[in-house]
Amino acid sequence: MCFIFDTLVNSFRQVCR
Repeated sequence: MCFIFDTLVNSFRQVCR
């Protein structure tokens, strides 16, 4: 789901990685 949120919320990308 990280990649999905990455598109919605760029900030969330940092949380995933």
